[in-house]
Amino acid sequence: MARKPPAAQVDEYLTDLRQSYRTQVTALFAVALLAKKILDTTRQVDVPFPEEYFDGTLTVDDAGRATLTTYAEALRAFFHILEDDNALISMSVARGLPAWIASCYALADPALFAQGQEIWQRLTENTETLEEAFKMQVRREPSEVERVYFSYRPAVFLTAPVNA
Repeated sequence: MARKPPAAQVDEYLTDLRQSYRTQVTALFAVALLAKKILDTTRQVDVPFPEEYFDGTLTVDDAGRATLTTYAEALRAFFHILEDDNALISMSVARGLPAWIASCYALADPALFAQGQEIWQRLTENTETLEEAFKMQVRREPSEVERVYFSYRPAVFLTAPVNA
């Protein structure tokens, strides 16, 4: 993941989603959820997932922007670690991290918020084949813990529809 400004990263991820087929978008959602599960259940990233901003519990103020930006940078570093690992799970998690990096930046910058909404609107619009997409990405049945993540949605981005 080349070093790009946050706005460029958000724009690039959203452009990829817009140009992807429905099954590709579902696969991207599956790996984003896998990455979330890994981030929540391991200490691979020293900074905790900023759930209180994604669920809307905390308003994004200056401290929140700093937290979200710091977390995005920690995810970028983790992405580079995973890039060097040829394990299937590492590659799948790496494919899911850009959704969270773009989301952190979109949440931290009010000018990017509508793009964050569109990202999650697109990721979550066709979930009827989510479990199958997940199986294809990890080449095994999902665990019960992983299935719990299938219902995860960052509420802050899904509160109002976006005109795409």
